[in-house]
Amino acid sequence: MTAHRYLPIFFLSMLVACAGVTSPPTSVNIAASQQEVVSALDRYRELMLRMEYGLLSELFTPDAEISHGAGKPIVGREKIQQLLASFAGYKILEYELIAEHTQAGADRARQTGRYAQTVLTPEGKTITVRGTFDATWLRTADKRWYIERMHTESAP
Repeated sequence: MTAHRYLPIFFLSMLVACAGVTSPPTSVNIAASQQEVVSALDRYRELMLRMEYGLLSELFTPDAEISHGAGKPIVGREKIQQLLASFAGYKILEYELIAEHTQAGADRARQTGRYAQTVLTPEGKTITVRGTFDATWLRTADKRWYIERMHTESAP
């Protein structure tokens, strides 16, 4: 056989190796993983709505990053908690967080969707922001899902 016949097998094996997949999860595991990630996003929304920033920051990996638009990412659970706590004077009146797509494997997942948040500022103004989000999740040895990366974009 020529080397060209093995090229697709090589690329497939490299793709699997780069993805960190050692054995493909069963469809039942994938469905369960997807539901777990959807539930984890619901928890994120609940904690954000209640403004429980300490508990909210625990949903992130120690080296997680959050970013918005073209801004520089905030890296690390402690820095994320500090950023969230800086909004203590605000009150979230409404928060919609909808995952439109969730793709999960055994220990990694990605979600994309949209958000809308109505907030009362410390000055008494009510503002509403909308946009999209892209979240990457990681399941660790404790079998819990943690946000590894959360990026948001404002709606035009």
